[in-house]
Amino acid sequence: GEPNFALTITWFDLAADATLRSFIDAHSECPDTTATGGQPFQIDGGEALIFPNAPCGPYGGTYLFTLVESRGYRFTIESMASYDEIRGNVEAILNSVHFTPFHAAESAPARCLPPTDDARLLLEGANGYCLLYPHSYIAAHLPDGATELVTQSLMNHTDPRVSIAVEEANGRTLEQVAADWESIYAHQGIDSQRGSITVDGVAAMMLDNLPGQDLNRRVVLVHNDRVYSFFFTPLGDEGDARANMEAFYQDILDSFRFLEAVVVQPLPRPDAADVVETDVQFIRALVNVNMRSGPGATYGIVGSVFAG
Repeated sequence: GEPNFALTITWFDLAADATLRSFIDAHSECPDTTATGGQPFQIDGGEALIFPNAPCGPYGGTYLFTLVESRGYRFTIESMASYDEIRGNVEAILNSVHFTPFHAAESAPARCLPPTDDARLLLEGANGYCLLYPHSYIAAHLPDGATELVTQSLMNHTDPRVSIAVEEANGRTLEQVAADWESIYAHQGIDSQRGSITVDGVAAMMLDNLPGQDLNRRVVLVHNDRVYSFFFTPLGDEGDARANMEAFYQDILDSFRFLEAVVVQPLPRPDAADVVETDVQFIRALVNVNMRSGPGATYGIVGSVFAG
């Protein structure tokens, strides 16, 4: 059969003056290879750069970068085969990508706080929330569904950052979720410091001064049968570093607002002649990218594709 490959798409909200080159420099997983060059590629009518056979990861990879308005998309193709061996199937998928319009600030619900000179709006309609975050930060939307708010790059583990994840509660209460978390830390011999706070009027649990790569703080709450978890790190030592984290922590939670969850509807079914025949076996959700796959398939919102 044909060689296997895995395609993962990660997108980043960038500064308005970001360029394709600055995006690549800040968010490449293979910086030595992507520092210069790249082959021009067209994706949904826009310019992109592709870097085949970059020597990164366990098998090497191929990377494609493109900008859509102020959002950067990174496509990572991993395979034990060379790019030439999988080029046909990969480019068939890339050529079927369509970027849907997004104008978060223009369509923000009234519950969201308005952007300021110092803060931008993050609108996560599908996950049922919005918040403000500093202009100097980027919002990285990862294939597992989590959103990372970080300064300039995901590799920055010095400045305050937060990861926000949303999952189904499946009937669990906050006490049940909190007990699960505490039992995990207790099993590791960690004496977690539990506190109670509210986020947009909803009761939440905070676990503070947790050990890890750096000291961190976790917040969890349940709303509309969904579990919302926040992972803040690094807390830093007492002094300026801790004060900066406390200010960042407070600003994120103070601006956080719950929204009615948006149910994303698939695009109309394409004509059979427009469908790209592939061996796609698994698709995970990702906002704002639409891809056609498989005979008779509808458009789907995707994040990762494993084919072969």
